[in-house]
Amino acid sequence: MKKRSLIILSILIVIFFIGVSIAYFSTSLNIENNFITSKFATTISENFISPSNWHSSETIDKTFYVSNIGDNDIAVRLSYSEEWKDKGGNVLSNVQNDENIAIINLSNNGNWIKDGDYYFYRYALKPNDTTLTFLDSVTFNSNIEYFINCINDINKLVCKYGIGDYENATYKLTFYFDTVQYNMYKDVWNTSFEIINN
Repeated sequence: MKKRSLIILSILIVIFFIGVSIAYFSTSLNIENNFITSKFATTISENFISPSNWHSSETIDKTFYVSNIGDNDIAVRLSYSEEWKDKGGNVLSNVQNDENIAIINLSNNGNWIKDGDYYFYRYALKPNDTTLTFLDSVTFNSNIEYFINCINDINKLVCKYGIGDYENATYKLTFYFDTVQYNMYKDVWNTSFEIINN
């Protein structure tokens, strides 16, 4: 009986040491992987001098360019809004007799294509590439209605010509630009427009 107890005790000791040995030799490992993202950046450069005395039929030069200064191919689109306000801050119409009061002279380079509410640059911009300009200038329409106000002043007629509410008015032209990495533009912008990448 003593011998049997000694054998059982020996087996338990062996099992204990094997268990301890297994626990002693266990380990855990970590692998750390760093992913550094690419640079996504664009700039807009503009050639424009705001006029302080814009008169009928005068054309003001305005150009701008979008540049890709990042590491990825990008897609570019834009939209714009116009607003006329009189000298008192009241909003005026952009149109008179079915003509725009400010005529936006789009560039004829064929690289900005209208689709829905946006103008898409038809080519993907590679890193360090720049778009061609969207427009060349803006003209104050010469067909705006003039008024004539004449009064008699000591045997002579004195007449004043004017353009009504648009005299001393302010015209604000605002452009909105969107850029996104080229391979995601259809999903992000929810469009089927084809931007060429070559």
